[in-house]
Amino acid sequence: ARWGQPVVVDNKPGAGGLLGVDVAAKATDGHTVAMGFNGPVAFGPFLYRKMPFDPAKDLVPIIMTTSQPNVLAVNAARVPAKNVAEFVAWAKAQGGKVNYSSLGNGSSAHLTMELLMAEAGFAATHIPFNGSPPAAMAVAQGEADATFMTAPAMLPHVRNQKVRLIAVSSAQRPDNLKDLPALSEAGYRQIDALAWNGLVGPASLPEAVVQKINADTQAVLQDPAVRQALDAQGLSVVGGSSADFKRVIDADVKRWGPVITRLGRHSNDHVTSFYVRTPSNWAVEVGWGGLLITDEDTWQVRELTEGPSLWGHERTWVSDEMKVVQRDLRRKAA
Repeated sequence: ARWGQPVVVDNKPGAGGLLGVDVAAKATDGHTVAMGFNGPVAFGPFLYRKMPFDPAKDLVPIIMTTSQPNVLAVNAARVPAKNVAEFVAWAKAQGGKVNYSSLGNGSSAHLTMELLMAEAGFAATHIPFNGSPPAAMAVAQGEADATFMTAPAMLPHVRNQKVRLIAVSSAQRPDNLKDLPALSEAGYRQIDALAWNGLVGPASLPEAVVQKINADTQAVLQDPAVRQALDAQGLSVVGGSSADFKRVIDADVKRWGPVITRLGRHSNDHVTSFYVRTPSNWAVEVGWGGLLITDEDTWQVRELTEGPSLWGHERTWVSDEMKVVQRDLRRKAA
């Protein structure tokens, strides 16, 4: 209503948010923006040696809309744990057979679990999905034992008694999740992870447009009905200026970059970045975050596998050509 024109929402799920933000990074029409979050905006450069866009150079932060901690959630039937200590003890007893879901590679959910695994000393297999709903459903249905996820995605399954919430990933208990202890209360003070959402646009977006979108979004976020709706979903309203948002992104880069690098080297030394070129001129890069496939002529993302371990199991590729590449990658990584 404020803009006097329709807003088209073009959902681009997949690749842990990379595909959607890539559209905004390359937009030249002066009015395309994306809802970004930690993964593609702050973590991506540490997951891949080369991305289809450079968050620091190709994006302009517009406004941080909301933030929320992740909750540690487990399948109520498969996992008997009622608290963090019991979960860690149970996970260790499984001998590496635990698996966990996330909304995508490089997401705060993915990295928070990896950090807990490193700090607590247990092993688990990552099963990434294209977004929160299927990742949450995987835990509810028992396809995954556990997850770190924002509360809204898990609450329907909690009400159905399929999922049990154990802890929050923030340093302190948020007001809307007061009944859940923080991981720091269980002794994991190094883990303080917030998932945030915010609008980003191409670096070429005029400053006047950035300020207009910021101001109008700020006004909407102050609407009591909007705040109440967001609070009911476990989301804390943030707001602030474009510069405020940039400071949050920069802080996440500084905080999580070394963590991602350390965890990646620890768990997948043998798959860190190298390229294989296919007959169709696709560049294939293996990194800790998965397999990034781009068209070298247009530098557009063709596919990003959902999983850091390429050789753990067979995958479905976009063409038979990629099956050959998979075999080449296995030999090169050996």
